Amino acid sequence: STLVVGPAIIHAQAVQVGIGFSLPYQDLTVGDPFPLTISAIHPEGHNIIFPRLPAEWGSFEVISQEPVATSVNEDGTLTTSQVIEVALFAPGEHTTPPLNVTIQKADSSVIEQTVWPISVSILSVLRTDDAELRDIKPPAELTVPSLWPWAIGGASAIGLLALAAFLIWQRRTAADLAGASFDPRSPFEIAMDQLDAIEELDLPYSKRFKQHYTLVGDTLRGYLQREFSLPALDLTTSETTTQIRNSSVPPEEYNIVGRILRDCDLIKFTEFQPDEDTAWDVAHDTRSAVRRLQPQPTTPVEPDEKPLSEVAS
Repeated sequence: STLVVGPAIIHAQAVQVGIGFSLPYQDLTVGDPFPLTISAIHPEGHNIIFPRLPAEWGSFEVISQEPVATSVNEDGTLTTSQVIEVALFAPGEHTTPPLNVTIQKADSSVIEQTVWPISVSILSVLRTDDAELRDIKPPAELTVPSLWPWAIGGASAIGLLALAAFLIWQRRTAADLAGASFDPRSPFEIAMDQLDAIEELDLPYSKRFKQHYTLVGDTLRGYLQREFSLPALDLTTSETTTQIRNSSVPPEEYNIVGRILRDCDLIKFTEFQPDEDTAWDVAHDTRSAVRRLQPQPTTPVEPDEKPLSEVAS
């Protein structure tokens, strides 16, 4: 395996980030899928965001992009990498197109860096006698595909649209809700029902992370709005955390709620791709936070009973 690291070396406050492509082997033929790995070696505290590639990336056909993985090196630095499965359908030399990687440094500043390209040699699958004409083979028998996958996919899409429509409904202002029917559920029950519906959609399994994080973040914002009268659905995350600090939300929950909302924003507004376990963690953390935020019922204090002597008098 060869790692090609070119000018993608960033000198910033004596810190270096090296980015490059690597191939496990070079004996490739036309149409063979093969893994192309992009890796970044960087210090702790840096966040590497690889872009989502189009299906046709120059002469390369992109088949899939695996989740981003990070490992710790012996010198204390980190290696963040992503495997991109690609294929080429013409023999000869092919060079990867220009690719920009986003780097978020420890001080939250963001820069972009172009990755040094790598050349890939593709061999032809044709033999010298392949120009000869051969008899045409009889037609192959085709099996009729089952309609069940289409039915299941359609049901999932309808469920996603229904949940999205419900979350859009809850964003309407109080004036829009005038005359609407009363929901007998408590804010806690509404949030739990919404999180249950999100789990049933199982969006992380199909890599639909943006939709998953958007629904989880809106559920938490909706709970804050209903339970604590904070207009969280209409505020930015920064504005929401400021309002939380000045509200009746317990101080020990302030940082947890802020972290969940910032994590949701990172996935919604960037191309960063979490893994499936991390995506489920944010839903579970939100459920735990809502449970802790739920106001506890107060027990009424019974007045002291009067002595019998006072009652008799």
